[in-house]
Amino acid sequence: MSALATVVVNGRGARRLRQGHVWIFDSDVRSTGGAKAGDIVKVVSRHKSGGANELGIAFFNPDSMIRLRLIDIRVQHPDDDFWRDRLVAALSLRRGLEISDTNDDVGRLVFSEADGIPGLIVDRYADVL
Repeated sequence: MSALATVVVNGRGARRLRQGHVWIFDSDVRSTGGAKAGDIVKVVSRHKSGGANELGIAFFNPDSMIRLRLIDIRVQHPDDDFWRDRLVAALSLRRGLEISDTNDDVGRLVFSEADGIPGLIVDRYADVL
């Protein structure tokens, strides 16, 4: 696995992440560290002394006003188990939800940031996802 590119955010972006917001807008990105569209990146803020605070990992999109979508506050490259755990959690959450007078073959299985998988929505229509 290659090292994660480091994206530096300004103080406003860092505060938003610490307050639980999962998006960083383009105006809050100070440098991209060579990240490319779709990369998973390490997100940091810089101290005036030159040190850095690690804020988490995020998906990077240079072509969107939402430049970063936070995946996790831990700074580690997500492996297959990480993604499997997120999918299992999303499916488990919805397994107990039943609404009368609806078709059991239709439903939302993964709902993006709400399930910790930013930008991904998975709907089921019978045997099609």
